[in-house]
Amino acid sequence: MTTTELAAMTLPKLKEVASQLGIEGAAKLKKDALVSAIGDLQAANREAAKAEREARREARNAKRNDSKSKKSDDDDSSEDDSSDNSRNSRNSSDNDDDNSSDNRNDRGDRNDRNDRNRNRRDRNGRNRDRNGRDRNGREEREPVIGEDDVLVPVGGLVDILDNYSFIRTAGYLPGPNDVYVSQGQVRKYGLRKGDVVTGQVRQAREGEQKQKYNPLITLETVN
Repeated sequence: MTTTELAAMTLPKLKEVASQLGIEGAAKLKKDALVSAIGDLQAANREAAKAEREARREARNAKRNDSKSKKSDDDDSSEDDSSDNSRNSRNSSDNDDDNSSDNRNDRGDRNDRNDRNRNRRDRNGRNRDRNGRDRNGREEREPVIGEDDVLVPVGGLVDILDNYSFIRTAGYLPGPNDVYVSQGQVRKYGLRKGDVVTGQVRQAREGEQKQKYNPLITLETVN
């Protein structure tokens, strides 16, 4: 939300947004002060998000460099092992038939064990894929709204993690009243970490067990 857009908002709306973002004393601030406070918070959040992206990029680069270095060491080790194996092969050419038969039996047993291990890993991999699809299916499912449901306003900062996203309603840190945002909504509205948003969530029905994080129903404003 730009400074021009903030300045175009009414004083009550600015106070509401500032309160949702956790700005202290928002109810007593004048319009100009509210616009400046919200703008400063947005700038700080963008800088924090930028710093976090840079840190992740540096970590990925360091990991790639470590992988290349390890691969080079493995290649050198493989060449040494190959040379040693060639010499050992020549030295062991006089082994008798009984030893050859024992070696073949040992290799056969190892191959059987390796086949069983590969089968178990394949089954575990399929189970993990199946479980992953189930979880993703539940995350992307849109909430159902009934005619009697009541929608209440909400606002805060967008926090995008690896597989989950939230609206932090009490500043930049996680809190008990945070709102869950699906990955489909993040892609649909082009949300970025640090965006200031307002929207609506469904009020819990009478007697209904409260969810850990109330899902976002509608998105009204972004930045």
